[in-house]
Amino acid sequence: MAGKKSAIIIITEGTEETELVAPVDLMRRAEIDVTIAGVDGTDNVKCSRGIRIIPDDSLTEAMKKDYDIVIIPGGPAYKKLAQSSLIKDLLKKQEDRNGIIAAICAGPIVLKTNRIGLNKTVTSHPSVKDEIIADGSYKYSEENVVVDESLSTDGRPTLCDINFVNLNFVSDVQVIKEITAGPPTPHSLNTDRLTNRLKNNVNNKRRLITAMQSGVSPEGQKLYLTITKTIEDVKWEGPDIIVLDQVKITPPYKPENVIGNADNKAYNHLRKIVEKYTKDLQSVKKDMQTTNNSNICGVSSTSSNNSNLNNCATPLSQ
Repeated sequence: MAGKKSAIIIITEGTEETELVAPVDLMRRAEIDVTIAGVDGTDNVKCSRGIRIIPDDSLTEAMKKDYDIVIIPGGPAYKKLAQSSLIKDLLKKQEDRNGIIAAICAGPIVLKTNRIGLNKTVTSHPSVKDEIIADGSYKYSEENVVVDESLSTDGRPTLCDINFVNLNFVSDVQVIKEITAGPPTPHSLNTDRLTNRLKNNVNNKRRLITAMQSGVSPEGQKLYLTITKTIEDVKWEGPDIIVLDQVKITPPYKPENVIGNADNKAYNHLRKIVEKYTKDLQSVKKDMQTTNNSNICGVSSTSSNNSNLNNCATPLSQ
């Protein structure tokens, strides 16, 4: 294989984090040697969303060698980058050697300010479109990613489009391992089990409908649904809930209405479920009663409703 490809991406205060990190991540996964170069040195840089990133090197030092691609991210920092003499020198050098130049979001303004890639086709963030096309220096495209010879621009900061690392620029591909065998045969489905489960679910729904038609209380219906969350073998016999054909729960569905063998594990387990259900139901009713009382006591009145207010508060003195 040929030598490892290299890239430089610029960072300064106000750089958009995604437009820096996403290309770096993609290229490093592709084993491209990427340098994050800080315009102001190697101190950590506060990006546009407050995330701080430490450059790999200062731009001054990083410019001492050549790169296959130079990348200008966007964000509010584009205005500062456009006025940087270092950036101007970097871009001019890259253009003169016909290297790849990429700009993201508002980054193409940096290209225009420094007269890079004139008459080529670019895209950008919509907010800077008019500025780019104002003097006719560029052809403009509404595409998400535009590649014109060695110039690449991306106008969507949230796109993270894989086309940014364009396969047109890939010169070496190495096949590490070629798979010839087909995928393994999937396990066969247990259709009988699925059919039985479907049949049981349908029957349970029918039993629940029958129970509702028989006048089963809402508490009984809710208890039934609570039990079916952990136990499949549950059914109705009129108003009675039958569990595992071993335990019967009769109206009004209290712990004392659980009927079965007290030494049976299923009986003890079902009794605990009913006890917890009853306790939770009582708690809900108590909370509702408290809320209703609070609403009554909160009535504002200047005359006829004063008696209601007196019933809700103990007077300080008689």
